[in-house]
Amino acid sequence: MRVDSLKLAFLIASSFWLQGQFALSHEVGNHAKSLLDKAKSEVEACEFEGAIADCGEAIKEGLQSSDVYIWRGCAYMHVGDFKHADEDFHKASALAKGSGDYWLHRLRDCEFDDEHKEKNAAHRWALACTAIQFTKDKLCSKSLAGLEINEQSVENERQLLQGRMNVSSHADLERVLSAMDEKIKNNKDSKSNLAWDMSLYICICRWGYLAGYLSDDEAWQLIMPKAKRIQQEFTSWNEFAENYMQGRKGWDQNAYERDKELFERAIRRLNQNKRSPWNEYAWNTLLN
Repeated sequence: MRVDSLKLAFLIASSFWLQGQFALSHEVGNHAKSLLDKAKSEVEACEFEGAIADCGEAIKEGLQSSDVYIWRGCAYMHVGDFKHADEDFHKASALAKGSGDYWLHRLRDCEFDDEHKEKNAAHRWALACTAIQFTKDKLCSKSLAGLEINEQSVENERQLLQGRMNVSSHADLERVLSAMDEKIKNNKDSKSNLAWDMSLYICICRWGYLAGYLSDDEAWQLIMPKAKRIQQEFTSWNEFAENYMQGRKGWDQNAYERDKELFERAIRRLNQNKRSPWNEYAWNTLLN
């Protein structure tokens, strides 16, 4: 009888212990998930060090999902810690097959961009004039190409230029740039059109370089006069951005409405990210 009572007491105690363990596990799981949610917000706000720390805490608490490694990998990538970003994206793919593949591709572009970044401050400033478009397109702005140059990226860029502007050769590109140049010269009073047109002009030079239709020297000879004009016409990156958005609206109202949120998000990130070219290079950087 006593043995049965002890067994019953043991079973009751075990039941309470298991319930307690389940509640504790549930509480820890919820806390880890809240840390991940916080990290996501931190990445969006360009607070990358905080995101790395919070994802790390979530992992310590037992959160093993591809999501937590992807978000921490993104934060590592943005601070230039490519080694740890690579490790996290591979861990994500191991947890959910292929989930990190897109990010590994993005990482290769960032590594290439950093390795081939322009050393000339004036050139980097000029590239920053295209940062709204390139940030919106998830491309980089340290190198002229903005992503890894390989057969696939060159072919993709050629197809884009063909589809967007009917450009499939050096001569076609010259034709488009000449027409834009004429439009810019004839613009007498619209600063918003100038901001959009000159930024687009520099973008086209960058795309033409990636497609192999312009050499490095040819691209810079075309880009720098437009960069200097942008600097003369505006007083800050924010004034430039405000006019850029108005110019885009005038260029294509439907496209403006469709992509407005993406462009505004790109501008926020350029302002918030202390590593962005807008924060790295002052507006009055010498463009000699």
